[in-house]
Amino acid sequence: MPADLMIAVNPASDSILARQMITALYSRKTENTRPLFVSITSTGDWATGTFFPIGTGLASMSKGFNKVRVPGPANMSETERSFYTSTPGHNGMLINRATVDLHRTINSPRGHPALETNLEHNLVGDVFTLDGGNGKLDLWQIKRVGGVDVPYWDVKVDASIIANHGDLWNERAQAMMAAIFRMSNPMLNPKAKRRANLHKKADFSRLQSPSQ
Repeated sequence: MPADLMIAVNPASDSILARQMITALYSRKTENTRPLFVSITSTGDWATGTFFPIGTGLASMSKGFNKVRVPGPANMSETERSFYTSTPGHNGMLINRATVDLHRTINSPRGHPALETNLEHNLVGDVFTLDGGNGKLDLWQIKRVGGVDVPYWDVKVDASIIANHGDLWNERAQAMMAAIFRMSNPMLNPKAKRRANLHKKADFSRLQSPSQ
């Protein structure tokens, strides 16, 4: 791999490559491993959620699309047009993580803000902190959703963390990314999950479509 962890924020690209990567990882049974690639997209990103499908939808009118395998145990197939006209963070067939407000607060163990706390401490269950009121830290979780657990995290992020397409480096977004860094870094986090074995032979029986 060219890096231990890669993070994309509000990617404005179609989700064809994301589907291919998730499918390849799913076929190699990479469940319960730490993330290698994390794509995070705000629910408030209208540029990729609304305008992208409009533009690519017009462009797709002159193209032909095959049916392709949707990664996961549901054993579904879908026209590739659905992936051509959507970004990874707005494609419900690919999203496998979501940020969830746990509605709990804690005191910072060292009196530090959320970003530093997320780098200093291992919070179990993919939990991270965000700066709250009165010096408290709010607890959030990157929760697994859907049926596909692979080291490509396609994360739907609440708009209170990343407001829109350009709101990339606010303090809350930085705190969340710091937490993802620690979750996936075994040098900082002794409880980090094992790394996926990408050399494992693909099990193509996982990729059979209903018509096959």
